[in-house]
Amino acid sequence: MNTQSRGLIALVCGTAIATAAPLLGAGGRPDIEPRLAAGELESAEEVLAEHLRGEPDDDLARFQLGTVQFLRAVERLSQTGVRYGVRTEAGWLPFLRVGAAAGGNREAQLVRYEDLRTMVERFQSDIQTAEATLAEIDDEDLHWDLNFDQVGIDADGDGHIAEAEHLNVIFGTLMNRRQPRNQEEPLVVGFDSADVYWMRGYCHAVMALADAVLAYDHHELFENTAHAFFLNPDTEFAREQSERKPRRRRGMFEFENASDFIAAIHLMDFKLREPARMRDCQRRLLKMVALSRDSWRLIQAEDDDHLEWIPNANQESVIANLSVSPDRIIAWHNFLDEAEAILGGDKLVPFWRRGFKDGVNLHRVLTDPRDFDLVLWVQGSAALPYLEPGKLSSKRSWSELQQVFRGNFIGFALWVN
Repeated sequence: MNTQSRGLIALVCGTAIATAAPLLGAGGRPDIEPRLAAGELESAEEVLAEHLRGEPDDDLARFQLGTVQFLRAVERLSQTGVRYGVRTEAGWLPFLRVGAAAGGNREAQLVRYEDLRTMVERFQSDIQTAEATLAEIDDEDLHWDLNFDQVGIDADGDGHIAEAEHLNVIFGTLMNRRQPRNQEEPLVVGFDSADVYWMRGYCHAVMALADAVLAYDHHELFENTAHAFFLNPDTEFAREQSERKPRRRRGMFEFENASDFIAAIHLMDFKLREPARMRDCQRRLLKMVALSRDSWRLIQAEDDDHLEWIPNANQESVIANLSVSPDRIIAWHNFLDEAEAILGGDKLVPFWRRGFKDGVNLHRVLTDPRDFDLVLWVQGSAALPYLEPGKLSSKRSWSELQQVFRGNFIGFALWVN
């Protein structure tokens, strides 16, 4: 080979390396930031999966892959909701919230009840894929800074990333984070191994909720009230309304909207359709508790303070108004113990009607489910098959939780799972 040929080969190889270098991170790991910024989640997932086939021990890439898979699951759920024309009035409903937040769709396709079940089933399957990826991580010393401002999610499925479709905006909308943030400072989160357990716990929480929804048949509820939540539902009532061209909906407490809400409450009498899903729900909730303990084990061991998602008592969170104290950490662990005892049937939920000393065995509610009637549960008679003598969960312990968290325990629990 002559000198000129060697020089040409060296030039070609050097150019290839120089071109590929910006696309690779440390250790040859793909740099997914440009893809995330462009909203190319599928492409980011593909390059990470390909990298892991050659480098199966790269747990940081696996953490990134699981995170991207989680984001893709949310993106697909949102796109499906938009395609079905979810109304803003449905923004308080599980699984419809993200589609409602993405905006209306005047060209909404016809939606049937079974379409909604398929939507929830697919979302659960997507989340399960993300959790399975994260569950393979062994390294407990991972660190990854993610700029929420530079992650695009095509929430409405139009192929373009609008300003409102960046993760920082979507996150603020879904979490009702109204406190303004300095827009000149990007929302960068320093994810670490504790957040792997946190994300897995959230996956199980979402899957448990999906199981609880899919376990029951909501067909009658859909047939009679879907017009209140979708632009183009395939129901007889919606078709009759469409033919009469009703006046524009004016607000939550306008008479027709209020009557739909009352009808929805009346129709929350669901036949059990897939009882095994309630047992899966109980199993996933117990797993969520265990993963929360693992997450806090690593959180409390941290001695740095770097862009914390969930801080320990000596750290600050990048999220406004999320503060943690030693008392709150102790109270949270006490709650985990109490929740595990209730879910496992070792403690009973105090019955809310006066004169009853027995408690409700929530473990049996989930593992031996029956048809569900919301009104009868509120009234109490639906709980009678699950009443039994035993050790009750202390009302005092729940009151102390509210005191420690200054009445915001539910918000804290939703955040740290």
